[in-house]
Amino acid sequence: MQVTQVFTDKTEYSRYHDELAIITAIILVTAPTAGATLSVALFRLDGYGVVVTKTLTLTAATQYQVTFDLNRDTYDTLNIYRAKAGDYVVQVTDPNQNINKSNMFAVSIVPVKEIKGIWAFGVNFQLYEVLQPKVQPVKISGVEVTEVSAGHYKGAFDMTFDPVAKTILWNGGAAVAINGLAPQSLLLLDADKGDYIMVNVYPWLLPAGTQPITETLVIDNGKITDRDIIRAARKAANTIQQDIITKIEPMIIDTDPGSNYCDDVGMPQTYIRPRNYNKWMSFQIPYPNVLDAAVTGFMNQTQAAVVPRAWTVWDERTGIVELVPSMSAQVIWTFYNSIFVLQYLFNFPSIPGFWHYRITAGLRDLNNDREIIREAIGKKVTLELLNSAGSAYRAGYASQATSRDGVSESAGYTSSAMYGVYGGHFSSYKEWLTENIPKMRTRFGGIQFVSI
Repeated sequence: MQVTQVFTDKTEYSRYHDELAIITAIILVTAPTAGATLSVALFRLDGYGVVVTKTLTLTAATQYQVTFDLNRDTYDTLNIYRAKAGDYVVQVTDPNQNINKSNMFAVSIVPVKEIKGIWAFGVNFQLYEVLQPKVQPVKISGVEVTEVSAGHYKGAFDMTFDPVAKTILWNGGAAVAINGLAPQSLLLLDADKGDYIMVNVYPWLLPAGTQPITETLVIDNGKITDRDIIRAARKAANTIQQDIITKIEPMIIDTDPGSNYCDDVGMPQTYIRPRNYNKWMSFQIPYPNVLDAAVTGFMNQTQAAVVPRAWTVWDERTGIVELVPSMSAQVIWTFYNSIFVLQYLFNFPSIPGFWHYRITAGLRDLNNDREIIREAIGKKVTLELLNSAGSAYRAGYASQATSRDGVSESAGYTSSAMYGVYGGHFSSYKEWLTENIPKMRTRFGGIQFVSI
């Protein structure tokens, strides 16, 4: 038995889009052993690791499907969502611990399909002043086209690589030698020496063989790629997150991560002696929307107290943590002895950096009244993308006039005007964001003031 290939049905998914909420992994197996099992995991590539694992029991079939529902399968035991936006693979482990991974795919808050279809009103994000291949070389692996000359004709052209002579040529032009194994950048002229392309070559990835390999590439106007849109959407989400002062997805924050995964490193909080000893001991975690919390106490760099989860009670919205005694738990004081620690706790007005924590903080989801945050991300990323697309439309031209054989034509471009050709989108979206971000900050995040 051998797992030969793992791939997914799409390259982007989102729990907020009905058509993109289910990840389907296709697994191909040769000589399957009936009754044998495969471990199939949804794997985050940011360091978090496995989000959820399913067990696949094999039959005599050679093709299998395993699905992960982003609205059902991706919550932990505390019902906290763990498939936050980022890059993922599906990882398959066989009984011999051999691992096969799928293509990388994205999980997004606002997917490309929504950005193009709703927020950008169908704009194709074409770059009119940039030419590029519609698809990078596949048969001639290890070659990447990085530039196409401005006057190059559009259409289909051949690239040829000779694995014996170690040369590469473009559209019937002169062959250019590939020297050594180091990465290199080459200029390839066509047969007329009027047009050219620039390529990056990675020799160790080039195909082997004894005969020249020819591949046809289609040259056309460039577009902002889906991957570029995904990156821009993540940047926009981070900007909105900073603007409203709260994590927009559940994220792990740790004051002492060590080798443990975390999304952000927190700052230890000062112990402040309570004014009223009839109140429970408490402090505030400097993050709103706390979903889970584990607390310890430190005297300088030495751990002084371990606070069991059973003692930890917090207000989700404000992040205020109170230590409430439990019948089955007690605080374990470990710094010299309990009397020494208690003297510090109650005799000194404060102990800097005493409270350490590992928490999960952020909005549980962006549904219902929180849907406005997704709208803000969609409009924010669209502004950035339309700015790029508008700048590339007849860049530098205010107008153009041509005349021939008594027939004249003139055209005016708004690319030189404020906000370019997409000015209407810019003005309305900018006004909406300016008006609504302060409201979102007040509603979902903001600075918390607590009286101690």
